[in-house]
Amino acid sequence: MTVKVLDVKDLSGGYGDISVVRDISLSVGKGEVMCLAGRNGVGKTTLMKLLSGALPLTKGQIALNGADISTFNAFERQQKRISHGLQEQSVFGGLTVRDNLSLTGKLGDNALTHLLIETFPIIKKRYDVQAGKLSGGERKLVSFCRAISEDGLITLLDEPTEGVQPENIERMGNVILEQAQRGRSFIVAEQNLTLIEQIADTCGVMDHGALVSLYQASSSLRESVLQELLL
Repeated sequence: MTVKVLDVKDLSGGYGDISVVRDISLSVGKGEVMCLAGRNGVGKTTLMKLLSGALPLTKGQIALNGADISTFNAFERQQKRISHGLQEQSVFGGLTVRDNLSLTGKLGDNALTHLLIETFPIIKKRYDVQAGKLSGGERKLVSFCRAISEDGLITLLDEPTEGVQPENIERMGNVILEQAQRGRSFIVAEQNLTLIEQIADTCGVMDHGALVSLYQASSSLRESVLQELLL
């Protein structure tokens, strides 16, 4: 039986008095990758912020390894090893790539750092370049590598492939799978169906702030998700 790392029940929340996400329940086991698909504006980013603590819940419960963390803020959840790769404002433009990656305190002479540098040579080439001078896709790679380098129990990645070249998207998928094999869990909000096919153990489809469907990995996953998105 798969051990639940993250267990979410009846989660609701949004911005002030505006409720965006309503009554979402989901669970992610150790070493599992759950993808979230859906059109723009359906609540994927809001859900990720509710899970990471960037937004407060208005209802529901979040448990990490069986412990209730519903009232924890973003810093406290990060200390519990929930890492969050943001969709927007993903890097500090005035800092170099090296400094952006060093913010986690985990960059150094270790296996995970070597894996990321070997997988994305462009990162090392840009080490001493200000992140604000990078292309949009390169900034996304920096954000991805920073989130991965945190080595969280569960990592939340919000639209990590936006603007990224196809060959690097595949490499991102390989890194996620390699880390999942080591027991790390992921929730990935993504619209790239090729990446979803590559990495997902399960894929939830969101619409109007609700989780309307949940599919297991299969040869028909792309078709099932695409059919939902076109309805």
